[in-house]
Amino acid sequence: MTEPGIHDFASIIFQISNPHSYWCRVSHLASAHSTMQVDVFRFNSKFVDRAFVLYFRKVEFFAGWLTWIGADFRLATDDEKLEFIRSNATNEPNDDELLVGTVGLFVCIGEQGKNVRILANGAGIADSNDNLLVEIAPSGRLP
Repeated sequence: MTEPGIHDFASIIFQISNPHSYWCRVSHLASAHSTMQVDVFRFNSKFVDRAFVLYFRKVEFFAGWLTWIGADFRLATDDEKLEFIRSNATNEPNDDELLVGTVGLFVCIGEQGKNVRILANGAGIADSNDNLLVEIAPSGRLP
């Protein structure tokens, strides 16, 4: 794996070599702080041998499995995001357009149809020792 980083904001968020050679597990979801941590492991590794960590802040909505194969996240387009918000969120009807500008829809299409969607204010990637490497705003730009 090359060191994770930013690749192409229009599609791939975290530059991860061979993203389908990893599996992910939601390891922490704190509703009071609206934070989510996803531990990422190499195949054939033990739970203690995580490769890196993905963080999501101010999580508004999570749809998906707690464990899945693949770490190939991308940012959804504004149209995809608005459609997702309208079909899943419980906001007031006029609030969905406002929400589009403040959150990003982070999408991971996992193996075997295990898709994951995280509506959050931002994301970050840290190494296996929790040292933050990159933080990403909902626009796909560095904050």
